[in-house]
Amino acid sequence: MAELGSPREVAQPPHAPPGGAATPRPPPSLSFLVPEPEDLEDRDTRHKLWQEKLQQELEFLEAGEEHVKEEQKNLKKELPSLLLPPLCAQGLQ
Repeated sequence: MAELGSPREVAQPPHAPPGGAATPRPPPSLSFLVPEPEDLEDRDTRHKLWQEKLQQELEFLEAGEEHVKEEQKNLKKELPSLLLPPLCAQGLQ
């Protein structure tokens, strides 16, 4: 049991040296601004994979666009034949 007036131990953060003595920190470095070679390789690999995925998606969308254009042409060809019979039927009555 702690007595009144006795010094208590204060928990030190994990990075602090024992005994509470502060060690000088080295000056901050700007090395974090320059990516490591491994980071560059990872970034290049991710970029290449992303580019391939986007290329595949573009090809898929272009194929869909061609399909829609062909379908529109076919529907335009069918439209007169769909409209004429009702008009002709009205004229025959």
